[in-house]
Amino acid sequence: MQTFLSKLILIAYSILSLLMNGFLCWQLSNVWQRLLVQALKPLDLTHVQYWLLEGVVSLATQGQVVSQAKLSESCGTDLMMTSKVCRTLERKGFIIRARHRQDTRAKSLAITNSGKQVLQRARLLVADIEAQLFTDSAQAKMLTQVFTDLLAHSRSVE
Repeated sequence: MQTFLSKLILIAYSILSLLMNGFLCWQLSNVWQRLLVQALKPLDLTHVQYWLLEGVVSLATQGQVVSQAKLSESCGTDLMMTSKVCRTLERKGFIIRARHRQDTRAKSLAITNSGKQVLQRARLLVADIEAQLFTDSAQAKMLTQVFTDLLAHSRSVE
């Protein structure tokens, strides 16, 4: 009887532990997003707009033709949401959306000078938030490795 109860408690603790990790990750993500929203607001950027702008620049720097689909895949975002955000970024003058050369159904993306300027300012703000939350310590480096591993694992589960 005691063995069964011990096993049951161990199983319950394992389940709660898994749930707590997700909950803690979600809480930290919410804090991080709130700080980004506050910092980026004066630049008229949301955190999603910021990360998609970073994605456009990153893909372009790699010499790739940047399509909305490629951006969505690269950033791990929903394609429809990416399309809506890109339209907003275009309306703000931060990117240009043009017909894709090879695929007439697709849009190719390029950052504008205005987009480059706002991105430079935003990078400083985001770097400051990252430094506040994730100080340069052994724990922060370990956290980066854990997040990288978890992200890779989560993609194999999807």
